[in-house]
Amino acid sequence: QDNDGFIWFGTRNGLNRYDGKNFLLFTRQHNGMQDNKVVQLATDNDNHLFIAYGATINARALNGRVDVMDMATHQVKRITEVLGKMPFKESDITWLSGDGTGNIIWVTRNPYRVWQYDQQKGFKLRIEIGNNIPGMDTTVAFSDYTARNSLFRYGFMVLAIAPGRWYFVDKHTVLPFTIIGNQAVVGIDQQKNMLLLDRDAGNKLI
Repeated sequence: QDNDGFIWFGTRNGLNRYDGKNFLLFTRQHNGMQDNKVVQLATDNDNHLFIAYGATINARALNGRVDVMDMATHQVKRITEVLGKMPFKESDITWLSGDGTGNIIWVTRNPYRVWQYDQQKGFKLRIEIGNNIPGMDTTVAFSDYTARNSLFRYGFMVLAIAPGRWYFVDKHTVLPFTIIGNQAVVGIDQQKNMLLLDRDAGNKLI
């Protein structure tokens, strides 16, 4: 949901904006988007909508292309046209999300890194994870793990790097932790409390 109350939906067949009564469809054919399979969306404080497109062979993986739409004019541009020089390649982006404070979080590969983008301060490297993660098959896309459970809220991050291996990241701390059993982090509040889903206990929330 943007600051004007519109709801934006990414679908396999384009980007949709809902105004409470009607849908407005944006597509590659009519609006200059790079693709129609929209899998991730994020907004910043400058009325930009970041649009990440999905690969055809994987429901979660990105295809290395990201656009930026001006939500007032609906003009679509390549990410490099809007942000200029970036500390990573567009093709290395595996995840993007708003963090609840107007900043954009980027997860990139080669090596695996998490970046925070602020419109005034630019890019800041928050954590570098490295290519060789214990217990992780490096041939598997990083987004295969992060897409399932990682959260970006209130300026905090909870990253799922590999099965059972998690990191909590705030402004000053990178704290690794493990989860016992078949559990997943599904929420986080402003006091840094995490809500867990315990699948072994009948999907009980803890």
